[in-house]
Amino acid sequence: ARNIPIDNFTLDFQWHDWGASRYGEFRWSPVRFSEALYPKDNPDALINWTRRLECKITGIMKPRIVVTNIQEAHAPLTTQAAAARKLGAWFPGEKPSPEGELNNSWEHLTSINLDFYKPICRQWFWHATWTHQCMQQGIAGFWNDEADSP
Repeated sequence: ARNIPIDNFTLDFQWHDWGASRYGEFRWSPVRFSEALYPKDNPDALINWTRRLECKITGIMKPRIVVTNIQEAHAPLTTQAAAARKLGAWFPGEKPSPEGELNNSWEHLTSINLDFYKPICRQWFWHATWTHQCMQQGIAGFWNDEADSP
């Protein structure tokens, strides 16, 4: 060991429940990171483990959400997609992408970019992030991947 200090782990996409309805993009994966869901008084909870190490955890976030988690024509929208559509949080005229750049081919899910130029979109996204507990359960910040262009 070289005793190189580390104060942050950044987790890639697998940290959250990507593709699940009920705001999966904003929640910890119960399969891959069940320790994040332990009660805070449990010493094995992820948040307690990182505190003992004096290390923060950040997680990747994309500027898009899953529209449907079923690969069928006319599949129902995820809860988060229905809410974003109701608010007009997508770019004007943009349609969900079942293929190409926006397709998450490793998960076979259809997604759509969110329009963060709209204040209502930013407010909704932050509210979803906070209310679905990822930060209270150990995420200290985000790597906003692919959010640098409209």
